[in-house]
Amino acid sequence: MTNMKTRKLPLIIISILMISTTLYSATSLRPVSAQGTAVLLVDPPTAAIYSQSTNTQFNVNVSIANITGLAGLQFTLKWNTGTVSCVSMVENLFTTVTPTDQSSNIWKVQPPKYNNTDGSALYGVTWQDMGAAQDGGYAPANITTDNYPEGKLAAAVMTFNVTTLPANGSYVDVPFTLTVVKAGDVAGAAIAIGAQNATYRVYGPPIINTVVTPITWNGSTYNVTTVSNETVVDGTVAFVGGPPTWSLSFNVTGTDGDTAYVNVTIPMGLMTGPFNVTVNGVAVTPQITSDATNTYLYITAQLSEEPVTIIGTIPEFTLLFIPLLIATTLIAYAVRRRRRL
Repeated sequence: MTNMKTRKLPLIIISILMISTTLYSATSLRPVSAQGTAVLLVDPPTAAIYSQSTNTQFNVNVSIANITGLAGLQFTLKWNTGTVSCVSMVENLFTTVTPTDQSSNIWKVQPPKYNNTDGSALYGVTWQDMGAAQDGGYAPANITTDNYPEGKLAAAVMTFNVTTLPANGSYVDVPFTLTVVKAGDVAGAAIAIGAQNATYRVYGPPIINTVVTPITWNGSTYNVTTVSNETVVDGTVAFVGGPPTWSLSFNVTGTDGDTAYVNVTIPMGLMTGPFNVTVNGVAVTPQITSDATNTYLYITAQLSEEPVTIIGTIPEFTLLFIPLLIATTLIAYAVRRRRRL
């Protein structure tokens, strides 16, 4: 019996050590929050900025999503200098989240700041370098779809200004890159967090092309004018299936994928509505306005090359053309009858 007890003693000791280790580990674990799902993102992820002049402003949010127990956040946002500059940066995360109590172990939020010389903005906490706990902090933030419809909240709201215009008809891509992204909980433990960068496209003023096409009808010359951000060519006017219907046709050419606009000015003496407009054979609805002398049709089209056709009516057709048509018909009939005789 003694030998059996002696043999079992090492097993008992090992079991006790394993149980003790497990209990110690369980009681000494630090809080862990939303590991692997949290993300810091430049919001919106893409944007097109159309700038007619310098001082055109736009907003960039640096938002955080899918995170619970957030008590500290740090990041640096970088952008290319020369085209845009930051004019304001407002901290939003911890002023929006209402504290529920005071904690003695939450990192102290530092005022955000930006530097247009090197194209960077710093937001954050010094939790990595702080040894002592901070008093008077906020309760942890929970940013999920349970609390926010989009599941995200802007940590910082930034306003940028276009400082240098791209050339007419061109654009400049401005990347916004997040670096040094860190997040943590109330105990000072890091929360795993990813980063999503963005690129904004800043457009210069559009190229304006104006084409005036003179068209002679009924002894008068009328100027049909097209104004477009792309190239308008091959303007022609012809009857469609015979009078009284006109067809005004032209091509719009430009860079593949661009959106072209064409503003067509049609003199009332040449053509009136109702108008039927097609782009590449597909019916479209233009914006139509008019004054005492002209009708204006505003048309948009996706490029690379699109034929545009406008079908309208010859004005005063019944007064001007029908007598001529009757006379022509009678003459043709008389000539034919005379030949038979």
